[in-house]
Amino acid sequence: MDKKGLIRVFEYERLCVGERGFERRHWEAVARWAERQDDKYLEVWALSIRFLHWVGVIEVDGLVIEVLPKAETARDHKDGGAAAGKWQRILIALLKVAGYIEVRAVDAASLKFQGSTLLDILFSQYLDSLEKLLREGLVKRYRPVLKTRCAIKGRIDHTANIRDNLIHAERIATVAYEYDRVNRLNLILKAATEACALFAPSGCARSRARRLGFAFADWPDKAIGPADFKAARIDRKTEGYRRPLNLAKLILEKRNPDLCTGRERVFSLLFDMNELWEKAIFARLQREVASMPGASVAAQRSKVFWRSGKGGGKMLRPDILLEREGERPVILDTKWKLLTAPIPSDQDLKQIFAYDALWAAREGYLVYPRLESGGPSLGKYEKEINGCACGCGVLFAEVDPELWAGETLLESLEKS
Repeated sequence: MDKKGLIRVFEYERLCVGERGFERRHWEAVARWAERQDDKYLEVWALSIRFLHWVGVIEVDGLVIEVLPKAETARDHKDGGAAAGKWQRILIALLKVAGYIEVRAVDAASLKFQGSTLLDILFSQYLDSLEKLLREGLVKRYRPVLKTRCAIKGRIDHTANIRDNLIHAERIATVAYEYDRVNRLNLILKAATEACALFAPSGCARSRARRLGFAFADWPDKAIGPADFKAARIDRKTEGYRRPLNLAKLILEKRNPDLCTGRERVFSLLFDMNELWEKAIFARLQREVASMPGASVAAQRSKVFWRSGKGGGKMLRPDILLEREGERPVILDTKWKLLTAPIPSDQDLKQIFAYDALWAAREGYLVYPRLESGGPSLGKYEKEINGCACGCGVLFAEVDPELWAGETLLESLEKS
């Protein structure tokens, strides 16, 4: 372990009981948690676990397991080696590009986050944004409050009055609107702050979360779900909530589907590396296209691929669609996997062929992470699509955001 209570592993690596501080009680807790998630995030083996393409962190009873991406054939397998530090920095940079976290300086010289895990950074940023919001003041809103009073205020709730005050004529159950800070936005922050107080890796962060939690003292508890985030509206008055709500969503929503299981607490913050790679490439293309008049880039556009006689259908949704005025579009489909030779698999070629045919595209490209070497290449299909020759190219892109300045994806497309 790099430090006490921290294990760093890579995608598709196996961690066995007895290795690097991973004990049987940790394996049992993670196994119960994984079973409740339908084994979506990792595979459970006999006294071992195998990680998949989900990267991020899993905390179980004080032990933090940091799952890092990998896009190189030769690497240091030792936890805490140079490769682990490099790919942790790249993961944090990719999360920043994708908009999940905000880090001004993500490098080895960053004193604030040096030696920190992803959980440290997430909780630190959430508590920073919450503290700033508390200084500015929590928003107040009207809410209906059912309460037994000695005088009529608002409207009488006859059902509650008969149920609770039948033998107390001096009491009246009424529903009245009160103007206070107990509303959906603040209850989401309360739940996220309580999670920080439980699961933050450092004692300093947990103590800070408990201190900030006094702002929500004696508030009612509310189970927060996806519907609450969907209903949480940001307007001019609540613009300061945008950042802490985004971080609270990472802490509370689908990234952490089950906070507790068994005696040991399990907290997860996991990202699909395929989705993260797609967002990183799309963000790069957005910046490059911004300086090109008449060009645009879009993500996840859908078209009907097949219709059923009963009214149903199947959709195709390419990752990225690059369009220019007066030209047929170019399809890009990102693939987070190693390709040692510029020859894609049959499945990937067939997928791009379907995209090209449905969108009448000029060309399609499969975008893979760059290895030590490898340039773009373009191959042609034997048969024309819609009466036009069409091809499927292979494009390699740098994974490390620090190297993006020396590489232009649009130029690579033109050269292929």
